[in-house]
Amino acid sequence: MRSNLIVCIILALAFICTCCAQNQNKLVLLQDPQKAKCLDGSAPGYYFSQGYGEGQNKFLLYMEGGFYCNGQTEQEILENCYNRAFTDLGSSSKWGQTYSDNGIFSPLQKNNPLFYNWNRVFIKYCDGTYYQSSRDPVVYKNMTLNFRGSDNFKEIIDDISQKYGMKNSSIVVLAGGSAGGQGSYFWSQYLRNYLPSTTKMVASPDCGFNVQLNPVLQDKNPVWVDFITDRKREIIQPQGCPYLHDDQNLYKCFLTEYIINQINLPVFFISSLYDQFFINTYLQINCINSKNALVGCTDQELAKIENMRQKLYDTISQIRSVKKDWGMWAVSCVLHVFSQRLSYNNQVYQVPEDSQITPSLALKSFIEAVEQDEPLDNFYFIDELAYPNNIRCNGLQSLNQQ
Repeated sequence: MRSNLIVCIILALAFICTCCAQNQNKLVLLQDPQKAKCLDGSAPGYYFSQGYGEGQNKFLLYMEGGFYCNGQTEQEILENCYNRAFTDLGSSSKWGQTYSDNGIFSPLQKNNPLFYNWNRVFIKYCDGTYYQSSRDPVVYKNMTLNFRGSDNFKEIIDDISQKYGMKNSSIVVLAGGSAGGQGSYFWSQYLRNYLPSTTKMVASPDCGFNVQLNPVLQDKNPVWVDFITDRKREIIQPQGCPYLHDDQNLYKCFLTEYIINQINLPVFFISSLYDQFFINTYLQINCINSKNALVGCTDQELAKIENMRQKLYDTISQIRSVKKDWGMWAVSCVLHVFSQRLSYNNQVYQVPEDSQITPSLALKSFIEAVEQDEPLDNFYFIDELAYPNNIRCNGLQSLNQQ
């Protein structure tokens, strides 16, 4: 009896080790791509971990973030993209052979209760254009710069389908953080049309929900759009934006609230009403301390931050009234991107406060409802508290040790 027990334990450990090995997120570079290229001309790619058990026929695609090559002139755009080409956001030569995080790509069920055993794909971002560009290369400072974001996404999707059978899956979730969150808005309808109708699909952007806060840094001006598309604005995703040929309103094609009619599938987005990146970059306010508390801010700065929160809250509420199959989780905490860190399933971040509804739990419930064809009109978790009244995550409490 004792020997049988030992054998069972050994077999169980062997199974666990096999699953852990399969769940390593390993680098896959595109072989012989047709048009796809990173900024420096290197091959784009993704990290992949094999699903198993109940998740073996389900896919999570996650689009990496990292802002963009912004600029008001072609010279500024080229200079920013040139500098970016020497980093891992512009060249696959800088990428490691494996990828890991403590959130949505964790193989541990306690950290990642929904996706831990799914096929997981981390799509690397190396074009600097929100996955939107497609044009001939440009030589700048003796470097050939490639703008192939649109081609990269399409060829990566083809590669995943051919190698791993994604078109035969039961469900696909297209997620992303920051610029990747915006990318998942932009590309969700394309992927929905790409997949067979028998495959369910959900988009889940994390901190990719934008409202206009700083036109100079945020707005995708006509010069930028025409440069990355070689004046072929029709390639911009999602297709059908009514403002494509209206220079004054072109920026709206890159803001969620103006493209919701082009996205016809279930969406669940995660957001911070006090997004740290928005505060630092768009509002250009730098009063957040190391514990993500707003303790060094002037009254004027706090007023601007609160105005941002109200604008986000109002816009989210308007979208909810129109899109009945969209769910949302937005918290009054200072943070940017939850899904790639422990905050994804951390009780510090709950909406409503003390409800135990973390971003991970909210998304899990929404996706399970999609899988079971249940109604989706009751997944609305928006923090009604203003800072610092969500005590768990205001950065002023000893429990908020991230």
